[in-house]
Amino acid sequence: MELSEVRCSSATEELYTINKTPSSSDNSSGSGGGSARPKRLLWQNAVRHITEQRFIHEQGGGGGVKDDPFDPIQGARKQSAGRTSVGDRHNNGGTKVFPERASSDLGFLQIDCAPSNSDFFLNWGYTYRGVIFPTLRNAFKSRDLERLYQRYFLGQRRKSVVVMNILDVVTKLTLLVLHLTLASSPMDPIKGMLLGFFTGIEVVICALVVVRKDTTSHSYLQYSGVVTWVAMATQILAAGLGYGLLGDGVGYVLFTLFATYSMLPLPLTWAILAGLFTSGLHILVQLLISESAQLFTNQVAAQAVLFMCMNTAGIFISYLSDRAQRQAFLETRRCIEARLRLETENQRQERLVLSVLPRFVVLEMINDMTNVEDEHLQHQFHRIYIHRYENVSILFADVKGFTNLSTTLSAQELVRMLNELFARFDRLAHEHHCLRIKILGDCYYCVSGLPEPRPDHAHCCVEMGLSMLKTIRFLTLAALTRNSINLLPNHLAQALHVHSGPEEINKRIESAIDLRSGDKLRREHIKPFSLMFKDSSLEEKYSQMRDEVFKSNLVCAFIVLIFITAIQSLLPSARMMTMVIQFSILIILHSCLVLVTTAEDYKCLPLVLRKACCWINETYTARNVIIFVSILINFLAAMINILWCDFDKPNTFKNQTYNESASIPDICFYPEYFVFTGVLAMVTCAVFLRLNSVLKLAVLLVMIAIYSLLTEAFYTSLFVRYDTVHHNTENFLGTKETSLLLMAMFLLAVFYHGQQLEYTARLDFLWRVQAKEEINEMKELREHNENMLRNILPSHVARHFLEKDRDNEELYSQSYDSVGVMFASIPGFADFYSQTEMNNQGVECLRLLNEIIADFDELLGEERFQDIEKIKTIGSTYMAVSGLSPEKQQCEDKWGHLCALADFAIALNESIQEINKHSFNNFELRIGMAHGSVVAGVIGAKKPQYDIWGKTVNLASRMDSTGVSGKIQVPEDTYLILKERGFAFEYRGEIYVKGISEQEGKIRTHFLLGRVQPNPLILQPRKITGQYSLAAVVLGLVQSLNRQKQKQILNENNNSGIMKGHHHYNRRTLLAAGGAEVGGGHHAEAPEKTDLS
Repeated sequence: MELSEVRCSSATEELYTINKTPSSSDNSSGSGGGSARPKRLLWQNAVRHITEQRFIHEQGGGGGVKDDPFDPIQGARKQSAGRTSVGDRHNNGGTKVFPERASSDLGFLQIDCAPSNSDFFLNWGYTYRGVIFPTLRNAFKSRDLERLYQRYFLGQRRKSVVVMNILDVVTKLTLLVLHLTLASSPMDPIKGMLLGFFTGIEVVICALVVVRKDTTSHSYLQYSGVVTWVAMATQILAAGLGYGLLGDGVGYVLFTLFATYSMLPLPLTWAILAGLFTSGLHILVQLLISESAQLFTNQVAAQAVLFMCMNTAGIFISYLSDRAQRQAFLETRRCIEARLRLETENQRQERLVLSVLPRFVVLEMINDMTNVEDEHLQHQFHRIYIHRYENVSILFADVKGFTNLSTTLSAQELVRMLNELFARFDRLAHEHHCLRIKILGDCYYCVSGLPEPRPDHAHCCVEMGLSMLKTIRFLTLAALTRNSINLLPNHLAQALHVHSGPEEINKRIESAIDLRSGDKLRREHIKPFSLMFKDSSLEEKYSQMRDEVFKSNLVCAFIVLIFITAIQSLLPSARMMTMVIQFSILIILHSCLVLVTTAEDYKCLPLVLRKACCWINETYTARNVIIFVSILINFLAAMINILWCDFDKPNTFKNQTYNESASIPDICFYPEYFVFTGVLAMVTCAVFLRLNSVLKLAVLLVMIAIYSLLTEAFYTSLFVRYDTVHHNTENFLGTKETSLLLMAMFLLAVFYHGQQLEYTARLDFLWRVQAKEEINEMKELREHNENMLRNILPSHVARHFLEKDRDNEELYSQSYDSVGVMFASIPGFADFYSQTEMNNQGVECLRLLNEIIADFDELLGEERFQDIEKIKTIGSTYMAVSGLSPEKQQCEDKWGHLCALADFAIALNESIQEINKHSFNNFELRIGMAHGSVVAGVIGAKKPQYDIWGKTVNLASRMDSTGVSGKIQVPEDTYLILKERGFAFEYRGEIYVKGISEQEGKIRTHFLLGRVQPNPLILQPRKITGQYSLAAVVLGLVQSLNRQKQKQILNENNNSGIMKGHHHYNRRTLLAAGGAEVGGGHHAEAPEKTDLS
């Protein structure tokens, strides 16, 4: 079994909805003139910017979902991708319109495929078997990112500087009060001056940090940290010179080291240098200057090991906490980037919708769907929007001789020519108040007088036609094929170019940092003191989050145990064998803890042990039990030797002298080292970064209580004897009292450090949950965009623009040698359509036509028709093509797609008969088919359209127009291919085909009767109805916008958003760009809407 098979995952992955204030980039649309400089097409911008900010490096490979080892919702590093069900998304207020797909056939990248954390860092550290070891190059590669993080980091440490200085000042004032109260002699003037001087410095630092809390630059905090450390190091020097307030100053050195690494806002390199200098300074002062006592070599070595242990623990604490904060900072950045991308997706989807439908229709659909419920979703798929206009003018413009021209030009030249021509026509339509309805091959179709009625609509159409004639004369075909000049207005090109670049992300990060520096989030989501989430479900999920640094914390605690053992071995007790046995047992026990918690990374270990390791790492209670056992082991190692001190035999120490000729010193002669190693055991609590701060406080209080009991009730004589021998009786506080004061300082420091770490971790968790939620929303929007593209372009065409980095001016064009083309018309519909009161002024006629076309579209959802692409509908005529996919051009059965097209034509006849039964009509289809070479391409700028051109298209159209109702007419060449593949035909004869018969004579044609051999794919199940529906896409857009609006309202009401951007997202940002169209207030009659249920 592989390692990933024993990785546990969290039991739940539901997301907690957090109030967020969505923001939006400014709407860049506006008036603007044309430009001769080539611009990227509007729709091409839309599809290309969907994957503009690619997260995956080329060497990362594939578009699959990468595991995010730091996903708090996953709980495991190898599983849990894509578990959110459709029903779960409904709980978040989102309607999942489309079915889940494992991968995108359009080549879309997954939203949450982000680069690994190591891609952002100069060095992400060394990890061995899940244990993270510190590195000094833990910095971001980007200078801007590092600058923002330093601001974030220093802002988090601002309070720590104040608290640490206040703690030091309070300690000094307490000593001063005790001295004035208990001391029999006045204080040494030098001590008094030093006390006042250092207290003043620390008070000034506190005042500076508090006063400048709102400043934009936090670099002064680093310098205040350096000044604080210098003040503390100077006090260590004073203690060495005999002017300290805490005995020989070893305890204060330990406190200084802990504060340097965990509370002062110093980079790790600075902290290490400061820690080493502090440790070396004290040892050097004691060796060279101190005359208060003679030091044994082992005692000096013990102090060195003591300081080395505190430095090591400090490095682990500083690095791991900084790593966690950097990781959280990246999560924050990803969250902000996800928000910007979500806003961009919303705007882009609106533009994609607007590229298909006129703005006033989209507005009506959005207003109609705003409050739609999930149970009414299916009714939206066949809803039809009809507007009736009394006076309009319609213009058709056909390019004469285009069919012959298409045979002489290359695909690229043909598409470039049409795109340039129709782009100019679009601009003319805008100038002459016309609305382009669609492009029919080489025919341009526009209307004047809608949506806003115009009394001069006929004049506008005439002017439009004259301008088109001038354009044709000015732009000769030769010039068109040589030059491609896109004259789109700048504001239109910019409208789709929504770019959420690094600068905008950095601005949002700065805003987020400012907000996180306050206490607003603490009051909203987190209980005071206990720091538990107010929401119980969120607290449960937080407790289930995998602790990625737990193994490293436990290894660090084990290292502390080794140091404690080394210190007490340098000052061994009289019972050497007992000490060896007890420390061996403790080390073995702690080694077992390390083994159990890291077993999942060793495949050679038994599966049961690895599963147990997995369970421990994933279970909050189990981790806490391991932590408490680890702390207990270190605590026992620190204090158990005191039990073997023979304090009932004072004669042993009578007239005892301490000189360098004596044997190895006994730790019972130096009871303060029990306290020092006890402090190391207290620091073990700080090593476990994710341990609840209240639990830390409880453990620390128990430790101090036990030490107080031992020193006050049982082993007081050890400290009294030490003070007597070392002449400490002159001080107003003995070693015992000083040690308790030192432990109290560490208790407060470790507890506050734990509070800060937990508070930061919980805020980070909120950010991660928010990022996960917004990424899920963005994935849903991305899916809507993908389906929107399916409504605009075939899948292989979309891939063409999404998968490759192409020039801005490059158009899509492709030549095909063997495709099938079909036209299916309803010749009786023109006679059926009438505008009378009985049929609601023609609305019922159009409703029936909409039902017919919708049923035809649904047939394309069947597996057997997957090779067929719908091109367009022209009134009551349906156009479809087969064989456009590059894969089908290279398959073994070259004409398999043509057989599918023939089956589709037969299925259309069956579908129309089924409709006749339910509507009591007698419609018949007249279908024409042909095959051959065509040119395909995408033309149009604001409203892209995929189309095909060529003699084959003209032939198929003539097969329809010259055909017979209820029959499928094909030319001779198509007949010969289909006859060999199981289809039956009836010979019709020779007919005249305009545009072809002039050169080739009459065309022999046949009627397709049906299949002689059954189609093996006919029993394939249908796909879900409406999955590619345009209405479904619009509905998804509306629901996403509604969620954004609701979140914005919540944030504005309670002023509680996690992040406030510089702009607020307006649901009508894009749709309102049309000015008068916003209100939908055209003067035509009220639109008719009907549900086809």
